[in-house]
Amino acid sequence: MNKSYVLALIILIFSMLFPVCALGETYPVCDCDEKECICFIQLGDEGPIVSSIISLLIEQNYCPATQEVSIFDEGAKEGVLLLQKEYDLPQTGMLDDDTLTLLIWGCFPEELDKLAPSSRYDYNWVPTDGGIRRHRKPDCCEMYDPRKISVRNAEALGYKNCGICNRKDKPIEEP
Repeated sequence: MNKSYVLALIILIFSMLFPVCALGETYPVCDCDEKECICFIQLGDEGPIVSSIISLLIEQNYCPATQEVSIFDEGAKEGVLLLQKEYDLPQTGMLDDDTLTLLIWGCFPEELDKLAPSSRYDYNWVPTDGGIRRHRKPDCCEMYDPRKISVRNAEALGYKNCGICNRKDKPIEEP
């Protein structure tokens, strides 16, 4: 193998990896350990949380007024991609909690923490089947297709505290 070929190969590999190194991770971090990720609002999701999110995307002109609000479809994904591009976020088309914070509050989580300190890293699970409660565990109350979001964002979207798993006297149990 000649030296110029090896050098060209190294440059090619470096050029493919450089954007990842320069920008950090180019995809959201998932810690749900599920075969199909349940941490983010994504294609195919539906229910009240999706309707609320798509309504916000429409209000903020990321989606057209004709966008279907009951299901997270390609149009909703395109709206999320526009939001992520505008704020220079990794363009995944999925709503992780940081992207959701931008959509709901109009600022990054760190900025919001300065204005209104909260337990930003306190996450709950919300159902996509029409339930109105937020839960500490994804398997509480037999939720259908739950999604993980911060307590602050869940409350902003109108989710109430689950009286079973979110009692103050009950310790947090990780799934």
